[in-house]
Amino acid sequence: MRRLALAVILASATAAGSAVVFVSAPSFAGERLAPMFACGMPELPVVGPAKDRIAAAQKDLKDGRYAQTWRIANSVLQMEDANDAQRAQAHAMLGWVQWRSGSHDAAKKDFAEAKKLDASSIDTVLAIARDTKVNAEVKKALEA
Repeated sequence: MRRLALAVILASATAAGSAVVFVSAPSFAGERLAPMFACGMPELPVVGPAKDRIAAAQKDLKDGRYAQTWRIANSVLQMEDANDAQRAQAHAMLGWVQWRSGSHDAAKKDFAEAKKLDASSIDTVLAIARDTKVNAEVKKALEA
């Protein structure tokens, strides 16, 4: 029977007096389960078909969960069975999140790829995203 080994957290003090935290991933019978965040929570794998992942990423984008949006959209691009429209949506969401984070060059590359696959994908993302300032910046940049 497999047993879950609890995450082990070790803290040590540095010379400056700040703590350093080391986290090990939980495992089943020695198998690594998932990468760990510094907070000790496991990063669960993204699963499901591309259409479900796109829907989840769109909901996260709408709700302002940008890191999760990026993570899910990026996972769609790793899927062999994602179609062009799904890849376009993923690129458009990645571009939007990257633009918001200040990575404008990377965002422009994703927007260009989205546009090449399905030009309407960017408009869809701009309709979903609620940050009007970022939406206006993206629109202006794409018109230039």
